[in-house]
Amino acid sequence: TCPKTLVEQDFDLESILETGMSSTDLRIDGETGECATQNITTRSDGLLGIENAESPVEANGTFGARTGIQAKAKQNNPANHEARLGLKFSNWQPVWFAYDVLYTDYENIEIGYGCRNTYDGKFEMFSLVTRDPKPSEEVM
Repeated sequence: TCPKTLVEQDFDLESILETGMSSTDLRIDGETGECATQNITTRSDGLLGIENAESPVEANGTFGARTGIQAKAKQNNPANHEARLGLKFSNWQPVWFAYDVLYTDYENIEIGYGCRNTYDGKFEMFSLVTRDPKPSEEVM
């Protein structure tokens, strides 16, 4: 089953948008591109828009065409000021996928974890988002 996580407290969703915490590097299990990006925007319906994309490395060392997915996100209980979010990758997705921001400094790094119990175990997603594609050891 999915673990209960400790999340970022006093979470400020607006600060992520104000400081441009849309990253230049994202690694999620299953992504194979070398140049992965994540862009976060505010949608007209009040939700967040999230675009994850990656470019595969071609045999000649150049990057291929960028491919990606669109998602929407919401803060599950804004009054609690906890970094517990819900993600939907499709309008036909019946429930929001639980995604927790475990840590962020709002300027350099965000560490996230998502989990959903399934009939045969669980599906987990980990993310490390940094502003710099090659962050310093101090940031890491």
